[in-house]
Amino acid sequence: MRYENFYNDFDFIFDAFESYFGRSISEANRSRMKEKYSINNVLSEASKYEDFSEYDKITLLHGKHISKFKGRPNSSKHFFTEIQFEEISSHLAKYMNKLGY
Repeated sequence: MRYENFYNDFDFIFDAFESYFGRSISEANRSRMKEKYSINNVLSEASKYEDFSEYDKITLLHGKHISKFKGRPNSSKHFFTEIQFEEISSHLAKYMNKLGY
């Protein structure tokens, strides 16, 4: 699954899981998980912690878990320089190619 295909689309994720595992996810469970794991709810939970060193031992949510870009695809281009982005891309080229990027 490509991240930009399922970003903020829980139904896409649930449908893929159902197809892969051959099991269905009830509407009640879908609704519960959508609510619990929405970006805004995760952001709210993570805001209880100051930085990366502070985290919840069960969920592993930590301070600054969600950036100001809220996980939007291609947001890394906003904080890496062009040179850094090119270097990362060259190191990951084999994998990115395999994944169709």
